Amino acid sequence: MPVRTISGDCPRTGEAKSHVPALKHHSTATPAAGHMLEPDIDSLPIGADVLTPAAGQGVGMDAGTVSFARYSTSFVGRQRETIDTLNLIAHNRFVGLVGAGGVGKTRLAAHVVPQLRGHFEDGIVAVDLIGCVTPADFRTRVADAIGIRDAGSATFEALAEALQGQHTLLVLDGCELLDSDCLLTVQDLLEHSDTFAVLATSRRALHVDGGLVVALPPLTVPPTEFELPEAGMSPEEVAPYEAVELFVERARLVRPDFDLTTENALSVATLCRRLDGLPLAIELAASWVRALSVAQILHRMETSTDFPRAGTRNIAPRHRALSSLVAGTFDLCAPEEQTLWARMTVFRESFDLTAVEAVCGGAPLNETDLLDTIAGLVDQSVVVVDDISGHSRYRLLRITREYGATKLDDADDVHARHRDHFDNLMAEYAQRWPGPGQIRLLSQVRSDYANISAAIGWGLNRPETVKSSARMAIDLWCFWFATGRLTEGRAVLGRVAAAPLLDAAPVERVRALYFNSYLSVLQGEVRSARKLHDIAAASQPENDNDLLCRGLNLQLDAMIRMGLGHNGDPSDSLDQALAIFEQGSDARARVMFMDAIGVSVLLSALHGDSVRANELGVRGLAVSDETEDVMWRGYIEYALGVDAWVQKSFARARAAALAALEASPDQLLVTHCIELLAWCASSQDDFAQAARLFGAADRRWRQLGGGFSGFSGLSEHRDHCLSATRHGQTSEAFATAYASGIALTVDAIASDTVKQQALDRSSEKHSSAAPSPLTTREHEVAVLVARGLSNREIAEALTISPRTAESHVDHILTKLNLPNRTQVVAWMLSRER
Repeated sequence: MPVRTISGDCPRTGEAKSHVPALKHHSTATPAAGHMLEPDIDSLPIGADVLTPAAGQGVGMDAGTVSFARYSTSFVGRQRETIDTLNLIAHNRFVGLVGAGGVGKTRLAAHVVPQLRGHFEDGIVAVDLIGCVTPADFRTRVADAIGIRDAGSATFEALAEALQGQHTLLVLDGCELLDSDCLLTVQDLLEHSDTFAVLATSRRALHVDGGLVVALPPLTVPPTEFELPEAGMSPEEVAPYEAVELFVERARLVRPDFDLTTENALSVATLCRRLDGLPLAIELAASWVRALSVAQILHRMETSTDFPRAGTRNIAPRHRALSSLVAGTFDLCAPEEQTLWARMTVFRESFDLTAVEAVCGGAPLNETDLLDTIAGLVDQSVVVVDDISGHSRYRLLRITREYGATKLDDADDVHARHRDHFDNLMAEYAQRWPGPGQIRLLSQVRSDYANISAAIGWGLNRPETVKSSARMAIDLWCFWFATGRLTEGRAVLGRVAAAPLLDAAPVERVRALYFNSYLSVLQGEVRSARKLHDIAAASQPENDNDLLCRGLNLQLDAMIRMGLGHNGDPSDSLDQALAIFEQGSDARARVMFMDAIGVSVLLSALHGDSVRANELGVRGLAVSDETEDVMWRGYIEYALGVDAWVQKSFARARAAALAALEASPDQLLVTHCIELLAWCASSQDDFAQAARLFGAADRRWRQLGGGFSGFSGLSEHRDHCLSATRHGQTSEAFATAYASGIALTVDAIASDTVKQQALDRSSEKHSSAAPSPLTTREHEVAVLVARGLSNREIAEALTISPRTAESHVDHILTKLNLPNRTQVVAWMLSRER
């Protein structure tokens, strides 16, 4: 493993910053394959805020760049490192930035990444690996970052498939805890695809064959002789060093009038050396300038036990040094800042001001001063501020959070307030699921998800909160459904149902079992879904009037029967479920009504009952319009598209698939729509396009953590179309087209569909054929009527209800303008002639 130090020793001394010419190696290779970047040193945005590119969406890297959060402070120094890192990434598939904790690895990566946006056409994806240890956790985090729907169960194959052919840069941040198996996974991914590159940060070396490890040094500091008073020193001599520049910049954030002077120049130079040139340590030290002079800070380092390096030039272990800095910062905080710091440690990942006010207020803190107190902690680099979609969210660095937690005296009370806040927030989210702004709502839940999960876990272990905590988990089913975290959702619901304290809340336990069953159906685990359903049904209290449980019992029974392909028509169960959900007036009932409508439309379509499918679809779309829903509308439109395909109305099927494809970010729905477009292409003998679309769909099925839908009727149609596509061309042509489809983006698929729609309209305009007025299913019924079968016999033959058979016969007589069933025989004979 080659190791390269970008420049200098650690710390670098006697090396003031200077303009370093850009390296200019000319190459015609693509960026990922080694194109040498040629940044202009004078045009690099040194000292400017790091820009945040637009965040990407969707499966894989289809949608562009995902960046680090915006930094609100200037980027200082690192001119040579910036240029070298840019060029090293251009020439190497794997570059690891390695250095001491607090040396600025992540900050340098965040500074470099925006300058690479134009060189990785499929985007730049940042993966937070802080605390990641096991291969399973590693796969989950990478899968979540690149948009694999069911990230919790992502396999190596799913990651490799997602990255195949992608000209992207994967930024792995915080790799120090990765074990050798994780690094082997990285190595195998690089060997599997030769188009993507990796930039990693770590406190320790990362041994990846063929990779380059770059030892990132601390900032440049004044040489040792500058510590001697007799050497003399002026501000002009000290100012060019990066560590000094960073200290002055950050000191001015807390004391705008701070400047280098003849009186403090030596102290600043000495302080920067004593802090080893580590940016994090320097920034924390600079925050003390508000209360102490630089000389006083130095004196504290030499005499106070809360600075392990005090009084010596020997450098303590890096972790110990940073911990000491955090301890010193805590001691220098005002009492109210210390209390707030300790209370904020109950949060996981990021949180907003509203959460701080709800959770961290109360004596001895004055709630009206909380914002000022937060600002004080931000000034001292205790709290990090991230700009997320134009909103500030806070987080504690791990070291500051761990230290603050040791100072939390009222832990139970603060944890209880944390749980109550996110319980209220989750209840609000649940009421907003079927309404406007669903995509924005999903983003909000994603931001708060870590805290919601922590609140659920804490509340399940306390009798006074177990019921409401279970309800929080149950209401998350929409989030798990829409974001593809199905495995994670099933695990949480499993823990809820098994919680001993939930014995006092049987309704919540039954609901948890039912929704666990629902998520199992979505994953194709139909037999597991049946077991969970049956346990829930057996656990349901007698005379239970809970609408949600009663409706779920019936709907899930129908869905499981559809999945298992059992004989019999589940329509009656779905009809009963719809009637129950329609009685409810709350958001949960409206959501389940639209969900059951979508399932009912699909079932009717698969049975060829187009009349019923469209009647139900109209009902569902009306509720969707009334609630300004997007998510469930997309599934209803898809189901109507399946009905149109069954009726051989391929133009309508394409239009329905395109509408759902363009309106929803739900990747399960998107993949179903791509499947439907493949069926349309196959049915119209466009086998090359069908193969491409099957390739695109199969790639997404793998990324979603499973295979095609467990509903047997859909699977039969898929198998038929896929077989026709294979046999409609040579095996070589199929393989080529299928492989090309793997790289198709959603935008490309939508564009192709729009073009095909234009061709469909042109064909319809010039068509002179006189098609039968009957649908496919009605034609089947007409054949049986002509054979003399009764409505009941027709129902048994076609596995539909007698009522549906009677409805078909009535529609046939109306469409053909015939007075009775006998005349159907004559009409059939005339068609045969």
